[in-house]
Amino acid sequence: MKTIARETNTQFRSTSGLIGQKIESKDGETCGKCRDFLFDDQQWTIRYVVADTGGFLSRNEVLLSPFVFENPEFGAYSTHLPTVLGKDWIESSPTLDTDAPISRQFEEELARHFDYPHYWAGAGLWGLAPYPTA
Repeated sequence: MKTIARETNTQFRSTSGLIGQKIESKDGETCGKCRDFLFDDQQWTIRYVVADTGGFLSRNEVLLSPFVFENPEFGAYSTHLPTVLGKDWIESSPTLDTDAPISRQFEEELARHFDYPHYWAGAGLWGLAPYPTA
């Protein structure tokens, strides 16, 4: 039996290699580091990137949708994850309470802040409307 290779644009990457990478605003400023990922266990997708925007002695975690990230450069010299958001917009995001589960109320507040559609409002993976990229 012959195996037929199918070309695709899909690339699989390990999230572990992204942990600790700098998150860069559209202005080119570093506004935090990638701390973790939150997965949707029903749709099997990454819903949020947990970004630590705090300083040396403080910790301030915010959630960012995967759709705010531009294509990163992968490889030995890759050190940052570029976004389409300004630094102020990221840093003024609702703060994540790491001791509590993420509620739908918090997700609604996050959607209002970033002007995202509600991914849970439709049958598709990302809801009824196309997800914004800017």
